[in-house]
Amino acid sequence: MAEHPGFPNRATPLGSSAYYSVRLSPAPLQDALALLHAWHQTLDNVATEVSDPGVARLKLQWWREELERSLDGNPQHPLTEALAPLVEQFRLPATPFLEQADHVESRIRQLRPGDFQALEHWLEQGQGALAELLARCHGVDDEHRIRQARRHGGFWGGVFLLRDYGALRRQGFEPLPEGQTSPRAWGEHLQTRLPSPRDAAPLPPVIAMRSRILAVLLEEIADSDFAVEDQKIGLPPLRKLWLAWRCRLGNRFVAPT
Repeated sequence: MAEHPGFPNRATPLGSSAYYSVRLSPAPLQDALALLHAWHQTLDNVATEVSDPGVARLKLQWWREELERSLDGNPQHPLTEALAPLVEQFRLPATPFLEQADHVESRIRQLRPGDFQALEHWLEQGQGALAELLARCHGVDDEHRIRQARRHGGFWGGVFLLRDYGALRRQGFEPLPEGQTSPRAWGEHLQTRLPSPRDAAPLPPVIAMRSRILAVLLEEIADSDFAVEDQKIGLPPLRKLWLAWRCRLGNRFVAPT
C-alpha cells in the first residue's frame, strides 16, 4: 500500500479504468473513492499473492477483524485508519466491506459457482459490493439504485474475469462454472447483461464511466472472437480517458453503439 492511500494510489493507477473514473469524479470525493478501491484491491491481493490457502484465509480473517477494530475506533493499519472517518462521514455499512472478503475467500477455497446466475451473484459480492460503497459516497441510499449500482459492479467483475480468463486458469483457478467453461459463452452472456440507463435513474459518474469503459472493452474482446486464453486484451489509456470524458459530460451510462 502506498504511504498515502488516497487518490491516486496503487488501486487507481494511471491508465486504468479505475483511475479515469475517479479522476473525473468530483474532487472532494476522489480520495474517498480511491480508498474504497484500495480496500478492494488489498483483499484481492490476498488471493493473488499468497500461495498457501491456509495463510491466505488467516490474512483475510485479520482484515475482517481489522475492519471491526476500525469501526470501534481502534484501527491498526494505515488503510483502515484512513477508512474509519470515511465510514462515519458517509455512513457506510460494514456488510459490503465484509462481502468483499467473503468473495475472496470463496476464490481461495476454489468454490466454483454452479451456473452463470450463481457466478453473477458471486461477482456482485466483489466488484458489486465495491460499487455499492462508491454509490453511497455520492449519497445514494435508496434500495433500487443501490441494486443497480451492484449490477454495474457485477458487470465490471464479469468483464475482468473474461479479460483475465487465460491468466486465471494458468494460476490454477477455473473461474467459470463446471460444464460452462467457454469464455465465448460467458462473454455472450455478459453482452445480454449489459447495464442499461433505462433501468434506473442516472447513477454517480464514477460508476457510469467505469461501466462505459468496460462495455467497450467487452466489445473489443468480442471482436477478437473471445480469444482470451493466451492474451490479455485491453484499451489504450487515451481511449479510456475519451470514453470516460464523454460519459461524464452526459452524467449517465450510455450503452455502446
